Amino acid sequence: MEYWEDLTNIRCCPPQDANFPDGVAAYYRLIDHDPPDWEDIRARVENDAYLKLEDSRKCTSKSCSIFGTNNQLKEKFLIKGSPAMQARYRKSEIFSVILKPEDGKIKEGKKGHFDWWVSRSFVDSPNRWIKEEKND
Repeated sequence: MEYWEDLTNIRCCPPQDANFPDGVAAYYRLIDHDPPDWEDIRARVENDAYLKLEDSRKCTSKSCSIFGTNNQLKEKFLIKGSPAMQARYRKSEIFSVILKPEDGKIKEGKKGHFDWWVSRSFVDSPNRWIKEEKND
């Protein structure tokens, strides 16, 4: 599979315990643009600190953060988040997407958070994001 981010120089990325999405479950993300564009799923910026990371951390930094439910995203950003995270939540929109196996690989973390290594085919395909209500 070809990934949108360059993973070629990172050993075991995506990690072996990452899985292909099932094509049924929806995932949620804060999005800055409506409609979403490629900047909304960009990985973190490479800088001098990135170059010093071990491969597993470099790999995670090349993933896109998504959540298993709208409520898990809201809890992370609005309820338990720092003031900066709360401000980002308020200025952004929540979008959901049903990920198919060809959209990349995902790995579940804590409290409903997933790392998603986005495939090139997802970025090149028509937009499948669905805007959700915040209901704050």
